[in-house]
Amino acid sequence: MTQTTSGLSFLKPWSGTDPYPSGDYSNTKPELRTAVQAFNTAWQNQGGSALQVRQVFRSAEYQTHLRSVWETYRISNNQDHTIGYGCTGYTHLDANNVKNQLQGLSASDRTTLQQEYTKHEVSGPIPPACKSDHSDGIAVDISPPATSGATYTKFMQVGEGVGLCHYIAGDSPHFALKAYLPAGTNCLTP
Repeated sequence: MTQTTSGLSFLKPWSGTDPYPSGDYSNTKPELRTAVQAFNTAWQNQGGSALQVRQVFRSAEYQTHLRSVWETYRISNNQDHTIGYGCTGYTHLDANNVKNQLQGLSASDRTTLQQEYTKHEVSGPIPPACKSDHSDGIAVDISPPATSGATYTKFMQVGEGVGLCHYIAGDSPHFALKAYLPAGTNCLTP
């Protein structure tokens, strides 16, 4: 749970339980669970191990918090904080405002901010989406058996065969229900 203090006012608040890792299907399209179960069966029939679901549903409020933590990290490291999936029309953090506030943080606020960075693993190359399929109830993150090569291609193909689409480049665990994506979406995007 994030305790946003006045010194961390640039972070979007989140007061719920962290949904990672979580197999919460309660706010998802009903066919998502069925597709994941079919994926698990098909993958095991291909000789793979049981799927490891990392996360299913995350609320829009949590997604906004996650994105604000990532953007703060990027701003503090002088990196572009506006990149990523689903960001058209999204209101990003004001970099100058964040930089000014970071300069005056107390030791306690710095510790809290570092804990947020660590908990959300924001230093990686793939940014959290500005608007997420997870919040729409159509996506699941599944730990892949590999992140490149023939095994990973086969993993994506098996997912597509049961109606799950891997279409966000570089986001190796992310699959969304193909039926809810625009026609012609490439479901084999590494």
